[in-house]
Amino acid sequence: MQSPSAVFRQLAARFTLLTVSSLAWAAPSQAVDPVGEIKPNKNISIPVPSDPKAQYYLVELKRNKANNAVITTRRNGPSGTSYAKREVDCDYMQFRYLADGDSWEEFKASKVEQDMAALTDESISWYVANFSCTHGPWPK
Repeated sequence: MQSPSAVFRQLAARFTLLTVSSLAWAAPSQAVDPVGEIKPNKNISIPVPSDPKAQYYLVELKRNKANNAVITTRRNGPSGTSYAKREVDCDYMQFRYLADGDSWEEFKASKVEQDMAALTDESISWYVANFSCTHGPWPK
């Protein structure tokens, strides 16, 4: 039996071309530091087909002390701009929101802490997690 992360990575393979082309476009301005962080970069787009009227952008991608991905995203859509920070356990494909808000100020002031939950296939968080876990600056 395969681990949850192996199954997820197989499912995520169909999105590799799309996400790799996004990274290739933004690579010249992307900076990765020695501890495994992608520095803020407004040019890295995260494809989210389940929300076709919005664009998602990587604000920050790093790993925490538990070696989980911590992803901050910006969403530009018909309702305006919003921000979210998610923690993702790439091995078990679970996540939780750490912060969210409809403005940068609201985002910075929020304290959304909840238990980790399984990702729902093809949800917004699933696409964000897929991007982060397959293209993050750490060994697979």
